[in-house]
Amino acid sequence: MKIDITKLPTYYINLEEKRDRRKKMDRLLIDHGFKNIKRFGGKKAGRRVGCSMSHASLLQQVIKDNVYPCLILEDDLQIYKFRKTIEVPDDADAMYLGFSKYGWNHNQDEPFPKSLKITELNDDYHRVYNMLARHAIIHFNPIYDQTCVDIMNKFIADPETYKAGDVSISKFHPEYKVYSLNEPIFYQDDHGTRGLTKKSLYDCSYVEMDKL
Repeated sequence: MKIDITKLPTYYINLEEKRDRRKKMDRLLIDHGFKNIKRFGGKKAGRRVGCSMSHASLLQQVIKDNVYPCLILEDDLQIYKFRKTIEVPDDADAMYLGFSKYGWNHNQDEPFPKSLKITELNDDYHRVYNMLARHAIIHFNPIYDQTCVDIMNKFIADPETYKAGDVSISKFHPEYKVYSLNEPIFYQDDHGTRGLTKKSLYDCSYVEMDKL
């Protein structure tokens, strides 16, 4: 199916004190034609826990209000390669509009670039099985989202036992239909993550699941 991303209900997570990021995100989205933009107040509880709390709270609201499909963004984004309309598989539970070259190696319990596992499908998108990052995702399925909420709540309650939100979520990618664009629309403009997310699939090493 074809989706005009500028017509989707679009939420971005933003802490109250990050007013510069709020102005940047409003301008970036308006300049690219987004019609339905909503700021969601982020939760402050340390970077990793606060990030998961913010995503979990927003997803709970989306599930409750049945706002599907919708686009959820973090506020440290810039445009990588913008296009208004994208092709999405009909069975998608989620579509990543932001990419990470890192996949979580669940056997070795660490992130590693050559551990990214995918199935190449066409020139537009691929299926992912363990990709990290969650800075730009279209959500389609409340069942998938509730699974995300449940695992993030476990991490929030016990961060010493459970892995950070994107790591825990990547563990159940194989159970759902999660896809990513080969060339992302957004990347994270943050010193720690820019080098991991300002990439396309073609810039990265990965393992093709159907060739294992």
